[in-house]
Amino acid sequence: MKALVAGCLCWFLLGCGTDVNRVPGVDSALSLRIYSPPAQDPFDGVSTLRMTLQMPEGRDLIINLDIGTTEFLMEGSPAHGVVMLLEGVGVDGQTVISSGQSAPFDLNPAKPAEVDLLFARKGEFARLLGDLGHKRFGHTASALPDGRVLIFGGASSGDLDSPENFPPPEVYNLKTQTSCVFEEELCPRYPGADRRIGHSATAASTGEVLVFGGEDEGFELVEEILLFDPVTATFSRLSNFDQTKIAPRAYHAAAGFQFDDKTGGGFREAVLISGGEVDGAGKRVLTANGLVFDLQAETFTQTDLTMVHPRARHTLTTFREDHSRVLAIGGEGSVGLVNPAEISDGDSFWVVQPGAGGRDGLLVPRVNHSAVPVPGGVMVLGGDDMLESVDAPEIFLAGAAMGAGIFSLQVQAAHQGHRARRGLIAAWLPSGVVLYAGGEFLSAFDRELLDTAEALQIEEGALNAAFSQAAPIGQKLSFPAVTILPSGALLITGGMKPGAGDPEASDEVWYYNP
Repeated sequence: MKALVAGCLCWFLLGCGTDVNRVPGVDSALSLRIYSPPAQDPFDGVSTLRMTLQMPEGRDLIINLDIGTTEFLMEGSPAHGVVMLLEGVGVDGQTVISSGQSAPFDLNPAKPAEVDLLFARKGEFARLLGDLGHKRFGHTASALPDGRVLIFGGASSGDLDSPENFPPPEVYNLKTQTSCVFEEELCPRYPGADRRIGHSATAASTGEVLVFGGEDEGFELVEEILLFDPVTATFSRLSNFDQTKIAPRAYHAAAGFQFDDKTGGGFREAVLISGGEVDGAGKRVLTANGLVFDLQAETFTQTDLTMVHPRARHTLTTFREDHSRVLAIGGEGSVGLVNPAEISDGDSFWVVQPGAGGRDGLLVPRVNHSAVPVPGGVMVLGGDDMLESVDAPEIFLAGAAMGAGIFSLQVQAAHQGHRARRGLIAAWLPSGVVLYAGGEFLSAFDRELLDTAEALQIEEGALNAAFSQAAPIGQKLSFPAVTILPSGALLITGGMKPGAGDPEASDEVWYYNP
């Protein structure tokens, strides 16, 4: 950890520091603590620190600091929900080498603000100082508003098809790079319902997390639906709905979206849940049932939606600028993998209606894939056909100059180390490329875990694409939980890594700063 201390942040004063008379109610103090990954020096090559205070009214306050600065002065107004962006700028005055972003904080003359942020080099993977408290794969990781991440579910041993030893939840503090397991604070628990796999955990903008479905260590479907409160760090069981209409399930998909309740009140924040495996006549069967959970009312407002094609192990991805549509794609059906893709607005599901040249579904159906929201649609990458890894990127376009429907990308170039992958790390980056990293190459019964990374560049206005080599992860890693943080950075937790023989569960935590 390298510390940069801002002695005070003054408002409408001419000076700041020990020699300046403080004026109560006029100036505000701020102390800044900077943390960095242990194997990185984010200050190497940095000549200037650019600090931006993103104010709630939209007016940013910017100051450039020498790297040795310990005190600084900015002018503005006290505010609630301020976010600090710190950038390390190179000698050319333009290249941003490192960056970090804080959680929201208040500038209050009556109370000094203590701000922590993780400062890391851009375009690199870095292993963080503290590991998870438990090795795990098949888990979820949900970002909380204060910079922490809720880690829930998964297995600590076994394999994807035979998970064993389900660990309890934990909260990982990104700022201090520490799990609650190793801190004095208690980790959140809900005995009897907090150990599961094949579940979903969907975070709301308020920080609450809806935990739904999954199966326990006895492979019994879990009925309890939990809501995590980040303020109290506790789980509560939801029961204010007709439980006969909510079938327990596992290996479904869930996504947060904006739901129009059609009452004139506008859009409401909600969670769409679809498909999965349910109990039927003494065995697991696929369901086409869809649900809508209203996060404000904390209850289900739709319980009888029906997908056109029952499926499990598919993805749901929100698209459109208003986040009011959700794409269901991929997955396993009752007679094999599912080709058609479906769209939902929370009132119904319908198969994609293609325009000229488009399709209503995947050319190469798959599971264990990634569906990444990109401008204008959703990119589908990687996965497997239940026998081999898939190397066929496809894109859903919601209707633009290139048409509507699903299209295959024409890969014009790929570097020598390009590999097909499943269980990968994939995300749209601000630079306009898709990160395509880690995962594993599957060929029949042979698995090869990967540590390489690539960037997928799409030609503007066309369906041509190219893979180029990117900085590697530093660990062979497949099926981790990937969390997109408010800053746009990625937190990568757990997954499978090489073991003495077969792959084993990982407790490592990695960070990627785009």
